Amino acid sequence: MNNLLTQKFPTAAFVLLLVFGMSCSHEPAVESEKPEGTNVHEWEDSTINGDAVMEFTVSSTMNVVREEGTRATTQADGSGAFETGDYVAVGVTRSGESEVIKLYSVKSDKSLQYEGGDNQPFTWKSQNETVTIRAWSYGTNNNLAYTLTKPESASFSLETNQNANGYRELLYCKAASKSYSGGNITLNFYHQLTRVVINLVSETGQPLSISEVRIGDGSSAVVPTSASFSPTADNLGNWSSLGTQYGYINAKSDVAGSRYSAILIPTTYTSGKKFISVITTDSKTYSYIPTSNTTLTKGNQYNYTITVMNSRKKTTSATATRYDLTIGDILCSDGSIYAAENASYISTEDRTPIGIIAYVATSNSDPICENRRALVMALTECGEYAWGGQNVDEPNDLFPNHSDISASGAASPTTITNAQSDYRGLEKTNYLCKSGHGHTHPAASAAKNYSVNCSNVSNCTGWFLPSVGQWCAVLVNMGGQTYAEQDWRTTYDTDLTAYTNILNYLSYLGSGNYDPILAGDAYLTSSEGTPSRPVYVYVLIESGSGSHISNGTQKTASEHMHVLPFLAF
Repeated sequence: MNNLLTQKFPTAAFVLLLVFGMSCSHEPAVESEKPEGTNVHEWEDSTINGDAVMEFTVSSTMNVVREEGTRATTQADGSGAFETGDYVAVGVTRSGESEVIKLYSVKSDKSLQYEGGDNQPFTWKSQNETVTIRAWSYGTNNNLAYTLTKPESASFSLETNQNANGYRELLYCKAASKSYSGGNITLNFYHQLTRVVINLVSETGQPLSISEVRIGDGSSAVVPTSASFSPTADNLGNWSSLGTQYGYINAKSDVAGSRYSAILIPTTYTSGKKFISVITTDSKTYSYIPTSNTTLTKGNQYNYTITVMNSRKKTTSATATRYDLTIGDILCSDGSIYAAENASYISTEDRTPIGIIAYVATSNSDPICENRRALVMALTECGEYAWGGQNVDEPNDLFPNHSDISASGAASPTTITNAQSDYRGLEKTNYLCKSGHGHTHPAASAAKNYSVNCSNVSNCTGWFLPSVGQWCAVLVNMGGQTYAEQDWRTTYDTDLTAYTNILNYLSYLGSGNYDPILAGDAYLTSSEGTPSRPVYVYVLIESGSGSHISNGTQKTASEHMHVLPFLAF
């Protein structure tokens, strides 16, 4: 199924429920047979090898985002309280000593059970001892070495493929440390990461064919996958990026391909860059590109709803036949082709328009489009260049002179016919760009080296400077002009102008996505009028006029004119 991504706007962010209580009990000692002592070994309750054990519990009301499906009681929104088997790391610092970190697991009664295996949980040294304690939940992974990693370690790395490897840092909650020596205290935990949830909705109600969903575009949007975490005054900490990082996070599929989510390091994503990309099983990519900066803060979840519907793409250049194509269709850099009226979907489907189909072949061997399916006009110009080769008569077999095509009026029927059949723009361009002429042709070189990539267009000629006949075919077939052979200009003056009709097609792309053809502009062709004058297309300025072919009675080969490349495929 082909798909399109629309309705890409975040709902209001909401704060995850991230606070839970952890208590450390220090119950009064039961008097022993040696009441004068204060050594902890004289306590007769909660002891291991005579030491009073620090007892911890977690609140049963903590709500944190957890990996979908890891607990039977996990709610549909992916949240749920701490449950039996979850892990919590506890750090205790005694006066004058370094912090010691031990791993605990949650029991069914919400108490924490030491998981070190050496039967040495935290214990008190004396009844009046004061310690500083903190705790964190650092992943659902029960790998002890991993879970015990300190939150403020030098480097913190996310899983970039969270769909394959899960949320290793999913439960990164951290509590400010507190000092105490007795009774119960509560440590409030706060989530240090952010979460993005993408809900995919099928417009047609059919099952979605999604390969993966990504956060970031891999090339221009900074996606922190590794960062440092530094404690602050409240001991909760701040993130700092480890330099510029490009890449993307492969989001986890939560519910049968209809919802994806990713855990991210808090950051700001720049407007105009791909933030979310949805890739279908047929390798089509559709992106959400925010129009303003998107800041993801720790402890927040951001929801996006994306409607997936049938693509507005007509076909691709690899599968297109001339019967599939229509004048005004838009060709994209990946070879996909859109009807003009669907041009607005091109950017939402993550494609780049590069040209407009200006002529469609009338047979399987049509010289106007270089014996291919269609002739395509670029959407933007190369700039203004000279034809070059001043006073050089190029070989007549390839460059027949069209010296009697006049800017001022009538030309002979024979000359008109010859000009119309001058279709070898690609061959002319390649010839003019060859080395060894002893002279240069800037316009042909600019067209051939046009920077817009067309390498993924099947059976493509590459860009070239169109011949006079190819330009004529565009004016007639796309511009809708008619003419009498005996007098091109007179008839063009009375017809609807070609450039207005061409602009009507281009307007589907939206302003700023193409260079308009305007009255007074002159466009070079690869055809030669005389050794000193090229043939160019001139858009008349007079009211009600159109375009005509000129052999350069007004402009010479050294004058700069517009260069608009063409290609055929």
